[in-house]
Amino acid sequence: MSDCNPVTTPIERDPYFGKADIKTIENVPYREAVGALAYLMVGTRPDIAYAVGVVSRKLESPSKEDWLRVKRILRYIKGTRCYLIKYKAGHLPGVLEGFSDADHGGDHDTGRSTTGVTCRYSGGVISWISQRQASVAISTTEAELVAASEGARELV
Repeated sequence: MSDCNPVTTPIERDPYFGKADIKTIENVPYREAVGALAYLMVGTRPDIAYAVGVVSRKLESPSKEDWLRVKRILRYIKGTRCYLIKYKAGHLPGVLEGFSDADHGGDHDTGRSTTGVTCRYSGGVISWISQRQASVAISTTEAELVAASEGARELV
């Protein structure tokens, strides 16, 4: 991976075709790579939280496409090594900011939406979440309300 070309996004949104005959791969360090990415994401990289969540869903039987997704995240990290969380003294003192978003039915296998939440203080992110919602949302509005509720809970 030291000679790979960096990319500007950690994951591509690919169309779902219901591929039932995808062959699993063996003899690649898939679980280890995803674990290393999860460790990096939890500590310092909120920008890869969604992508790591997606590749974490296939730990038991990854396919070649899943392995390519992991390698794409690594290529993204190579191109964004200089990214950092920067805190600014005097930036909105005493104000805790929260942002939430959701996709509607983003997980094609289960139909569940994904919630994304970030909390900032002094201009820098102090907490972040990217997780599938517990139940299937009937509408985009419902998915967004569930995400806003999670965001409020994280802020409290």
